[in-house]
Amino acid sequence: MRETVSDTFIEQADEIELVDLPTEELLKRLRKERCILASRLKRHRAFFQPGNLIALRQLALRYTERNVDTKLMSYKKSILSQKSERKDRFLVCISPSPSALG
Repeated sequence: MRETVSDTFIEQADEIELVDLPTEELLKRLRKERCILASRLKRHRAFFQPGNLIALRQLALRYTERNVDTKLMSYKKSILSQKSERKDRFLVCISPSPSALG
């Protein structure tokens, strides 16, 4: 099949939402024509095999993981920079008067 989305398009997405469906459930839906691709199933039957669908599922999980990981790292960096900006500081004043040392 030639319906693809470029990696760059996906990598530049602000948000990725994964809708995960086990391979057997997807195949059942395709057989019962409960999804948009059902009409194409007959023409591309060789593509809709368990191995291909499992590989696509794994690829989707990897992209989602990478997206979530990037957001987590960004969050951690922002927290660290906020902490470094909020360092505790102490001000000590000592008078030159001899009685101040006592």
